[in-house]
Amino acid sequence: CVASIGLVPLQTTDQLLGGSVNVTPDSGDGWIVYDTQNGIIHHYDAAGKFLCRIGLPGRGPQEFERANHVQVRDGLLYVFSQGSSELVVYREDGSFVRREETGAPGSSGALAVDEGHLVYSGYAYEGDNLVRFVAADGTQTEFIPKKNPKMLSFFGAQVFSDTGGKVFIIPEWDDTVYRYAGGQVEPAVRFDFGRASLDDSIWSQADPANALMNKIGSSDIAFVYSYWESRQMRSVGVMCNGVHRNGPCYGVER
Repeated sequence: CVASIGLVPLQTTDQLLGGSVNVTPDSGDGWIVYDTQNGIIHHYDAAGKFLCRIGLPGRGPQEFERANHVQVRDGLLYVFSQGSSELVVYREDGSFVRREETGAPGSSGALAVDEGHLVYSGYAYEGDNLVRFVAADGTQTEFIPKKNPKMLSFFGAQVFSDTGGKVFIIPEWDDTVYRYAGGQVEPAVRFDFGRASLDDSIWSQADPANALMNKIGSSDIAFVYSYWESRQMRSVGVMCNGVHRNGPCYGVER
């Protein structure tokens, strides 16, 4: 049951926002907005007023290269720089703090956790996916092994320090949200999409990627698109694909 849904208009100009954005709650009541089209990160207050720009895309010591994931943790912003496989850390006022090696060059994304870094890599339709924890001493532990046909690619993973530093891992084309905590990855939330659910038998076929594309083109399916918990709220985005509907829909539960 969704109690209410509200819209927050963001202060924008031609320089402030592009055509595609990812939104993450900050450590207070504002919002971190990543303009994925232009590779720029903006900070807004609760009313949508622009506060500052955080970092810049580039290869300089205080810049990030092809940002993938913007994580808020303990009042700091962790930006994964895919070009260097590092986490670039900023304060919420935009000032630079440090760079952190993730110990996993060539990875698709990394998140800071209490014990070190949670790192993932994945290549769509190749089935070559890996989620692993990298400790401070370089020790690595795999959570989801390679060649798992269901894990075609990871669509997103987010951390919210104001709810205990939880990491939610969302495999693409799935109805389940996984949670990392204390060195373990386990199912946390599962959604029932009824007739729009994707049948698990598709992953046992000889060519699951091709079977998936055929399924999308011939029927309606739904899968989890995003998920976060913050400020006593839970938000889930559901993506619908198929012959009758196509696009994201979001619900927020207070």
